[in-house]
Amino acid sequence: MSALISPQDLYALFASPSLKLVDASYPAVPEFHAQARIGNAVLFDIDAISDQSTPLPHMLPTEADFAAAIGDLGISNEDDVVIYDQSGMAMAAARAWWMFRCFEHKSVRVLNGGMPLWHALGLPIEHTPPKAPEAKTYTATFNPALLASRQTVLGSIARSDVAIIDARGAERFTGTAADIRPGLQSGHIPGSYNIPFPTLIDPGTGQLRVNDPRIATMAQNKDRTVIASCGSGVTACVLALALYESGYENTAVYDGSWSEWATPALNLPIETGPGKNFA
Repeated sequence: MSALISPQDLYALFASPSLKLVDASYPAVPEFHAQARIGNAVLFDIDAISDQSTPLPHMLPTEADFAAAIGDLGISNEDDVVIYDQSGMAMAAARAWWMFRCFEHKSVRVLNGGMPLWHALGLPIEHTPPKAPEAKTYTATFNPALLASRQTVLGSIARSDVAIIDARGAERFTGTAADIRPGLQSGHIPGSYNIPFPTLIDPGTGQLRVNDPRIATMAQNKDRTVIASCGSGVTACVLALALYESGYENTAVYDGSWSEWATPALNLPIETGPGKNFA
């Protein structure tokens, strides 16, 4: 099943009792969610639903913490979850989609084009205060294949059967511009490829490009492990979503991403320049 759903197809499902809409806009602003949202959507905050024991931003929570948070949002394991973002495809609908997949939720999709396309098509938007969800019981089962640690990435640098793809902009990746986070060197993980995530989003419709040749090149080798990285593990999930749509379903996301890798105290290897060629 596709991990994407069109606004028209989502609207046709509104009468389904199993449909649960999730607003995963980042940053999560309750006032914006209350003023404009799709249907009965609940607000999913990637900073709140995260590992609170680390200084790294929005790291994946434990099974127990994810289960408690999702249950409190009124979502059960049997629900059909559709996630959207108020600004489009990038921040952070794909991240929430990946998180649900990390904990083995069976039916989870992303609204292709997000709220901007929904609005452009004249579909209804709720402006009244949301009702508090009725808590449900939720069980989370962690799938370690979808998560890459710093140690895993470090051990993968010299391996020909692993491809590391970075979703950050080209200037940060190549090291020609300063990183947006103070104290972090720009550049990239040695041997990685660069696919800036905005290049995977159609500027006309705001929808995910599903026929990008770079993604197709990565997806065609099913025996290769693919690890997606970015600045803090959010836009890397756009790469994972695009790869999923191209038939490669098990992209691992490096959760710490550049926020962890470029931490000076870790002294991890950093390259500058164009990175690997897709040819």
